[in-house]
Amino acid sequence: MPGKLALAPEDGAAADGLIIHPHHGEIGQAAGKPGVYVEIASQAEKSLPETAWLKQGIRIAAVRTEDDEVQVGGLFIPNEAEQFLKKTLADYSAGGGTDAAKKRLEQIDRFSTPTVGTLWFDRRPLPGPADPIWWECWCWTDRAGNLARPAKRLGLRVSEQRLIFPECVVVPVYGTRDDIERLLFNTDAIERLRHASDTPHVFISEMVDEQVPLLRDLVGRVTPAPITAPAACILDSGTNRSHPLLVDSLAAGDQHAVDQNWGLDDHYDGGHGTQMAGMALLGDLTHPVADNRQIVLGHRLETVTLLPPEAFKPTEPANYGFVTQQAISLPEIHAPDTTRVFCMAITNKNVPGDRPTSWSAAMDQAAVGKMDGEKDEPMAPKRLILISGGNVQDNAGLGAMSDPTLHPMEDPVQAWNTLGVGGFTDRDVVKGKYLNGYLPIAAVGDRSPYSKTSVAWPVEMPLKPEVVFEAGNRAVRPGGSDLASGVPSLSVLTSSSDFVADPLTAFWATSAATGEATRFATSIVAASPGTWPETVRALMVHSARWTPKMIEHIAGAKKRKKAHFALARQFGYGVPQLDRALSSANSDLALVAEATISRFIEKPKKEAVGS
Repeated sequence: MPGKLALAPEDGAAADGLIIHPHHGEIGQAAGKPGVYVEIASQAEKSLPETAWLKQGIRIAAVRTEDDEVQVGGLFIPNEAEQFLKKTLADYSAGGGTDAAKKRLEQIDRFSTPTVGTLWFDRRPLPGPADPIWWECWCWTDRAGNLARPAKRLGLRVSEQRLIFPECVVVPVYGTRDDIERLLFNTDAIERLRHASDTPHVFISEMVDEQVPLLRDLVGRVTPAPITAPAACILDSGTNRSHPLLVDSLAAGDQHAVDQNWGLDDHYDGGHGTQMAGMALLGDLTHPVADNRQIVLGHRLETVTLLPPEAFKPTEPANYGFVTQQAISLPEIHAPDTTRVFCMAITNKNVPGDRPTSWSAAMDQAAVGKMDGEKDEPMAPKRLILISGGNVQDNAGLGAMSDPTLHPMEDPVQAWNTLGVGGFTDRDVVKGKYLNGYLPIAAVGDRSPYSKTSVAWPVEMPLKPEVVFEAGNRAVRPGGSDLASGVPSLSVLTSSSDFVADPLTAFWATSAATGEATRFATSIVAASPGTWPETVRALMVHSARWTPKMIEHIAGAKKRKKAHFALARQFGYGVPQLDRALSSANSDLALVAEATISRFIEKPKKEAVGS
């Protein structure tokens, strides 16, 4: 009643809600301060108490006005503030306490047991208890770090993508409503919950006319790395350097071509090299474009035109290795002191990597510093080279597309000393003018339907891919009759070669995954100067983890070694996590020894005379 605080009973929760119990956490899983969420309600015109309670660590969450003009929200009350609140309520009930304390409490009409819906801040209905979706967990900035660890330990998929604002960090988590209830039991980070909906579709279709101003805003928030910084070197079709996101990170002198007549600008229809450069520099732009984070880059770009334009004679397959080694040498000759990571999302189409080839041998030579002119040079540079595994073509049927044995990874990814990159996907939102009723082909955390595998390779061939990154998803009409590729909502967002009209574009398949992998690797190099290429590769693999969906596949393989090995040839060691890779290099208990192992050769003993 007005002017008087009502205390709702413990069983007063709505029948369709999930009760959020006091947050004491599960052993080994919780993060942050233990406490409890409660629901509060008041009339819309009343202000809720803030300053005095914030000093006690109490946080006000997800305050909103319902259609009946009732203001509803949540409180997170840490256990250490429980006595403060109990005393405040007891004093109020007994008619005591200060006038200020009474006024604060009388702004609240009731306290009650909360539901997950207490923190639901979305016009769309709350999902059913067992319906998995991507949840946007809006976290208090100073507590956002308390979310990922318990979520992962509870078996939930946590996206590496973030929306970052001054007052909050938005972390996407995939799970059911029941999963989120358990998560709230184990963290103090979440201020509100929404249905995650940000995809490239928003910028490609719904906000296409806003691309240019959005790009200007993003450019103003990016600080390029100094000219002496490490570089991601893209071997591709050239790059349109004038793109506003790239121009300050790609010096004119850092563009090269195997044949100068091929030119330096991106000649590929659709701008593949420019898309790769955007991914290698900034990664998926979906969230950076939408938020207001400041981005300080630690690395730069170099590009080499490796593919001849259509007007020129294609490179003969027998010369692929020689031409690629030429491409690698060009930036090294121009800037010998630059530390770089090489990226190549080009493969010998439909030529499986099930046996060594001259191209894969040339890539092995380049990686270990044994190219022509280096074979007798003990100080020849070792190189980190990332290679994509090739894509399942659009004309494959649904059954064939889903069968990992039918699409072997392509030459030259089989090189032993390079890092092979495959694709997985977290994308499951299908949007588009002609896609009503279509469903995603792959489940969240599963192998991307674009990504080829090494399942059909002979057992003596190396395990490829070693790592997987986001490669997007495909959509299918129920019944499997029609497949859709290149769906923006199932893709990532990157720079477009047509930067005047549409500077942002959707990107997908293992090229996108390899671009992101290159950004990941170069970020490690920038954070740990002087680290060996072999160490960077090891840190990427060491930081990788299988997603819950991958683990589900492995658990269903009935402990058969052959089946487990086949799954590893789809997923590699999993999805790398940059925070794990950097902490392994800097602060976690992970021993990294950079040393050369000398082979020990035992000479046979001479036989005794007369024996």
